[in-house]
Amino acid sequence: MATKYEFFVDGKPHGKDRPRLCMQKGRDGKLHPVVYTPAETRQYEECTWRAFLAQCSDYHTLRGPVALEVIAIYVPAKDDPAALEKMAESRPAYNAAGRRTSKDGRIADLDNVIKIIGDGIQGKAAAIVDDTQVVQVSGRSIYGPRQGVKVVIKALSEE
Repeated sequence: MATKYEFFVDGKPHGKDRPRLCMQKGRDGKLHPVVYTPAETRQYEECTWRAFLAQCSDYHTLRGPVALEVIAIYVPAKDDPAALEKMAESRPAYNAAGRRTSKDGRIADLDNVIKIIGDGIQGKAAAIVDDTQVVQVSGRSIYGPRQGVKVVIKALSEE
């Protein structure tokens, strides 16, 4: 059985959005606060899960501690020569002017990209049971020729 899974989530990396709050009328006729996850976040988590299933078809759900590596890859805007230069070398998606943009606009915060990936790989038919199993994290945000997120999940032995 494999103890390491690698897969790629195609498309612009997406960060985990904050939960939303709304007021909803309950059965008692009173307004009650309801917290929900935005639809775009739920969709990206499902996209992550589907990419995992498609590319790691011989998986088994890992139950012990795991390491998670996330590399968010952005295609730079064509009018950003400094970013285009970095793309050839897979260097950080950040330039001297502090500009963090891609061809599709703003670059997501890396910590939020890691969070949404962690949420997308957990559950009954997924890579891990729960994201609390993640005890080691590494991440990078780089410029590259193909937008997406490279994910590596590695089982760690219990010490």
